[in-house]
Amino acid sequence: MQFIIPGKPIPLKRARSFKRGDTIGHYNSQKKHMQAVYCAVQSQLPKDYTPPTDPLHLIVSFHMPFPSSYAKKKREALAGDYHTMKPDLSNLVKFYEDALNGLLWIDDQQIARITTRKIWDYEGKTVIKVQPLGVFNG
Repeated sequence: MQFIIPGKPIPLKRARSFKRGDTIGHYNSQKKHMQAVYCAVQSQLPKDYTPPTDPLHLIVSFHMPFPSSYAKKKREALAGDYHTMKPDLSNLVKFYEDALNGLLWIDDQQIARITTRKIWDYEGKTVIKVQPLGVFNG
């Protein structure tokens, strides 16, 4: 199955904390973004879909949009090339692993293999594929 999430890919931010008097609390500052990603993928799922329980192979392609300051010539030269600037690839992956828990998989601990890439593109989007893994013979 393949899912396309439009918009600039989102990296996971560090957990936020607060202190009120003697109380220390934590909150997720990206909850709304995670809900939007969850809904975007949910709308692409078949009605009878149930998350698998087997080990999974996650394949993610992050299409990073060009900054508006890049000239047309520079955009044409970079289109499809690897994106080696911030945000970090690992932070991008973790955001989508967490956002799609309970929807594409029961828990992200099921993901036993990940293939990713981060490339320049004319419009930002995230393309996610999920495949079951067979028996490992390596």
